Amino acid sequence: MGSGLTLPLPVVRDASDPRACQVLLDAVADGVPIRMLLDTGTYRSSVPHLEAFSDRLRRNVRSGTGGGVFSSGKHDETLVQLDVLEWGSLTARDLTVSMDAPGWPHPPLLGMDVLGSHACHFRFGAGVLELDGEAPSDPLLPLPTPSDKAPAVPVQWQGTTIEAVWDTGAGITVVDRTWGEAHPEIVKTTDEFGTGTDVHGTTSRNLMGRLAPCRIGHATFPEQDCGVLDLSGLGIDMILGLPLLSHADWYMDFLQRRWSNKNQ
Repeated sequence: MGSGLTLPLPVVRDASDPRACQVLLDAVADGVPIRMLLDTGTYRSSVPHLEAFSDRLRRNVRSGTGGGVFSSGKHDETLVQLDVLEWGSLTARDLTVSMDAPGWPHPPLLGMDVLGSHACHFRFGAGVLELDGEAPSDPLLPLPTPSDKAPAVPVQWQGTTIEAVWDTGAGITVVDRTWGEAHPEIVKTTDEFGTGTDVHGTTSRNLMGRLAPCRIGHATFPEQDCGVLDLSGLGIDMILGLPLLSHADWYMDFLQRRWSNKNQ
């Protein structure tokens, strides 16, 4: 791995939902150009179902590790051994990734198996990701999650604090329905519905809501759109999506488990 690298970090609107957004990046996996979704909510990166990767198959497994925070229980996973994955000047070697199912309509993922060994400065305001540079001058806070897990940070409202998953792969912030009902001063459910697709390709209809302004670390965040659905099976109350995250710049040192942020 190199050090002091700068990579493009474009936040683009989701064509199917103007409230949602994502970071898409151009990578090369063993010589094959692919467009990937930057996803801190998943550990194992993935590649599309292409003939070019067929001779790199390792095995089919029953696994719950590769699908991100929306993965529940065990699912069939085809593993592929990559010699090298390149994203701009970043090079990751000897990766075991999953292969998407045939016809899978969504981009493959670049996850924490690549990012977790770096100090990542997500400068959303400038549209760049800086890797392994100097830490910002703002005080660093402890990151409770290890580098092989989706990161989580404390979110604060007056009198209420919860730990929420920090997920660049989530197109919108998602709140557990039961938790939202218990905190009507924070989550206001609307009459509107949205749709979302989980790791298994299942699209479901869910309630939408508005999340009250909050404070996370050193930054404050305005009222946000959010999805409201049952997250009880995951043991998660909230997943912070990219529309909220991109309101600030974040220094996430995954390896040393420390972080900081500030408003742009």
